[in-house]
Amino acid sequence: TAEPQYSIVSIAIPILGSSESDEVLGILVLQMKLDAFQQWVSSVGIGENGHIYIVDQKGNVVTHPHYSYSDEIINFTPVSVVQKVLNGEKGVERNFNEIEQEDRVAAYEPVAAIGWGVVATEPTQDVYAVRDSILFRTFFIYATAFIFYGIFLIQFLEIFQALQFFSKNLQTQFADQHKKLQQFKMAVDSVPDQVVFTDSTGIVLYANKATEEITGYSPDEAIGKKAGSLWGGLMPESFYKDMWSTVTTKKVFKGTVTNKKKSGEKYESTIHISPVLDGQGEIVFFVSIEREVLQKKKNS
Repeated sequence: TAEPQYSIVSIAIPILGSSESDEVLGILVLQMKLDAFQQWVSSVGIGENGHIYIVDQKGNVVTHPHYSYSDEIINFTPVSVVQKVLNGEKGVERNFNEIEQEDRVAAYEPVAAIGWGVVATEPTQDVYAVRDSILFRTFFIYATAFIFYGIFLIQFLEIFQALQFFSKNLQTQFADQHKKLQQFKMAVDSVPDQVVFTDSTGIVLYANKATEEITGYSPDEAIGKKAGSLWGGLMPESFYKDMWSTVTTKKVFKGTVTNKKKSGEKYESTIHISPVLDGQGEIVFFVSIEREVLQKKKNS
């Protein structure tokens, strides 16, 4: 497993289907590094021992000068001011920080648009040592928090508008792809031969209408089951061993096979199995086309 390289903030936008449907076709995700937040927090001075930290909507530390966000997730919900800022409250108060085990004065401001909170904190003893400047500090903290909120909100709205644009384009593309898939399904369903898609273990992923006409098993009955357990299993073990050896080495298998229908009736058919490969040349699934020998003779 690869080691994480950096921490990020993710914004996810659902991609919906047509206007008549609420079907979620996919999710568009934008990821932003947290380095910018860390640099901003580090650049703001709160006395000699004070600092600013940011928590997300679950109380997890997004950035904090005393904790590395790349090591592990630190949760600050036990801290009373964090609980208040996550509830949408803002203010200035003295409290005991259970995480850092220190009596502090904290100013906190929620970022309502995303449910985050900004907390500026300083040891109580330092605050009383400079109590003459506390009003100025409080004003500065609030101003900084509002500036951060304004800048972030503007950037968020710009990103959101861009995501909406891309989402609309993707919805159009998905609609086009869906239409093409429906056309492909109609074409395959109109074929008189049995067409079946299976995964690498033989589990049926798709079966056309001719499957039911030939085997007696409807597509719904076949999907999710192994083809061999439904209409196969009558040939010698050597036949199936040769078949799997051929297709798993990315070759096409052709042959004549005896299968059984749902009614128990045996029938003979020609079979053509092709592996479907991805861009890296790996097997994605298999396509099997079968035709009853009687049907073949009848059509010839």
